Amino acid sequence: MIPAFIYHSQSMSRAPELKIYQWQYLRLDEWRVDFPIRPFWRLYWNETPGARIVCGDREVELAPDHVVLIPPFTSYQAVLERPLNHFYVHFRPEANFPRLAPQVAIQPTPPLLRHIIDGEHSQKHLELCMFALLLGILADMPEATDGESGGAIDFRIQKILEMIDTLPRNACGNGSLARAANMATSSFQHLFQKQIGVPPQQYVMRILMERAGLLLSSTDLSIPEIAERLGFANRYHFTVVFTRWHEMTSPAAYRRKSRAPK
Repeated sequence: MIPAFIYHSQSMSRAPELKIYQWQYLRLDEWRVDFPIRPFWRLYWNETPGARIVCGDREVELAPDHVVLIPPFTSYQAVLERPLNHFYVHFRPEANFPRLAPQVAIQPTPPLLRHIIDGEHSQKHLELCMFALLLGILADMPEATDGESGGAIDFRIQKILEMIDTLPRNACGNGSLARAANMATSSFQHLFQKQIGVPPQQYVMRILMERAGLLLSSTDLSIPEIAERLGFANRYHFTVVFTRWHEMTSPAAYRRKSRAPK
């Protein structure tokens, strides 16, 4: 008789939560990472050799037989030697996830990745495949050890970067962010620019415009609703700022272009 092994939990177990910020499979003719220090993980895969990631004194080649994972708050450079097809995912493990070791990791390319790229899927099935892909990869990641932290970024700045990714514009003034970091405003601005490379408000605007683009391309929220969610006074102010930032492309035109058949 085969013995049965039954696991009894003291409480109802809950599935770990995973937030996917964005993903895309695209042709890269140039690769510029404006703000590499972000509060989420990145997964990169290239269909052919010809690019690499540089983290300090470590270089990691991108190739078809493996994926590369970059932890949050990691400073790195992307080097592209020739045009190629590139797949990326920005994601963040949330509730009920073990703490993952904050180190650049290389893993064999899962067959599911090619299934995602090559197949024709409904949106719901595609979302399921994306979660399955990431959960399978993360299950093989080592856990963080005691005292292991996420890179060389000051913990106060890490906290602020996480906040900026979710707060509206009207809650991201330098004074408000400095108070959240428990710092004087001038000290906060100096430390932020030293560690991130740009002033806080330049970073805030970049993230707001990135969030705006995602909301326009992946939701059916109206432009006034997006403007309100992002903390702009009204749709007109949002449209002016967005159009200027995206080189005279209005929110409505950006939405039409992002949803046009490829």
